[in-house]
Amino acid sequence: MKNVVYICLKLLLLILLSSCANNNTPSDQQVPKELQMKLPHNLKVENFTIEQSENLGSEVEPLIKSRFSGKVLVTEPMYQVKNHILGNPVLKVVVSEGTEVNIFGISASKYERGSWQIRFEKLESSPKVPGRPISAWEAGKYVLADSDQERDLIAKNEKLTKEKQDKIENNVSRIAGKWKGAYICGQGKMGLTLDVSSVANTLSVTFKFYPINDDNNAEKGSFILSGNIDDKGSFKLSPQSWIDRPQGYFMIPMQGHIDSAGKKLMGSINAKGCSTFEVKRIQAKNTPAA
Repeated sequence: MKNVVYICLKLLLLILLSSCANNNTPSDQQVPKELQMKLPHNLKVENFTIEQSENLGSEVEPLIKSRFSGKVLVTEPMYQVKNHILGNPVLKVVVSEGTEVNIFGISASKYERGSWQIRFEKLESSPKVPGRPISAWEAGKYVLADSDQERDLIAKNEKLTKEKQDKIENNVSRIAGKWKGAYICGQGKMGLTLDVSSVANTLSVTFKFYPINDDNNAEKGSFILSGNIDDKGSFKLSPQSWIDRPQGYFMIPMQGHIDSAGKKLMGSINAKGCSTFEVKRIQAKNTPAA
């Protein structure tokens, strides 16, 4: 009888020791299960192998570092932005559904409060898995590459681009010619004549300045500016070179717009001590002076 009790106690002890030993590392299912939870929903762990493990803690407080490898399956295509059309991102497939991807990395498992806390210190894939699943993009805020929506946007964008270019060319034609008026700068109110021409929609402007009143001791002179005018009739001009430079004078940049009737230019002189200008048309392009 004593022998039977002894044998039973020994078996119970072995079971308890075995149970403790098994609790000292995560089960074969725990690490891949935790990995699956951390992956995007469209990546499914297909197989998983712990290649090597080491306890960096103790038997009482184990910290298991493991090197692992495996494969994941892409269950939903991955998309990236190909370009933007009229502010809409165009998405293209960068990883197809059904693609198998090799994964490998390092996990760290710590036994706390009666369960294993698993984190991944390293997780890499080969090939890389760029992009995001379509569900990660805001509905209605994208179009797919090679779709009818993309083709419609391309056509609309081409139409708008042509309309904008036509307006620019029209404004280049409208602004060409001679203009006369005045501007305000360090010398006070000065006379101003602008002679505007263009080459391939780039404006070339001769800026001639001179005193308006006899009591103004300012000098006269002239220089060249160049720049562009947009589809709304706004222009910006930068100095290029002197034609006639008085001593102590500097070229000045300017920006402004042409009025809807095409009879007046107004804007600002972008230099210290200067403010505004306004000129009226005195001669259109290719129109002989009176």
